[in-house]
Amino acid sequence: MRRRFRRLLGLSALILLAFGGAAAAWSGPTLQVSTSAAPVSSGDTVSLPDTAPGSLSAPLTITILNVGDQDLRFLGARPVAVSGLGAKMFEIVPQPRGPIAPGSFASFGIVFAPTAAGTHDATVTILSNDPNAPGFTFYVSGDGM
Repeated sequence: MRRRFRRLLGLSALILLAFGGAAAAWSGPTLQVSTSAAPVSSGDTVSLPDTAPGSLSAPLTITILNVGDQDLRFLGARPVAVSGLGAKMFEIVPQPRGPIAPGSFASFGIVFAPTAAGTHDATVTILSNDPNAPGFTFYVSGDGM
């Protein structure tokens, strides 16, 4: 085991020398999600405005910023999916387009269209090539009034 560890240390030193003696930083594509009001972390809940049943809310704009060092690519024809019991009450308009270059962003809207009074909740998942958050998930909630 010690011999194997020394061999790995030697290989690491050789790699560092090949890169000029410094460890190379690599982050890949990294998405950062926000509304116009605040950042959105995975697992957060975003509230949409109270809306009368049979009506549509104004779209809530969600922005996806690529803070990584490689292009962020969305996966699938509909990379933003809404699921859960209240999914039919929320719509993505339009689906975001990519790829998103480092430092750039794409946006999409979420519309709340309740068919009945009461609180409605759903899960929103963004599928991308971000190695740390390939299925970034947050929740949406709205009240049909």
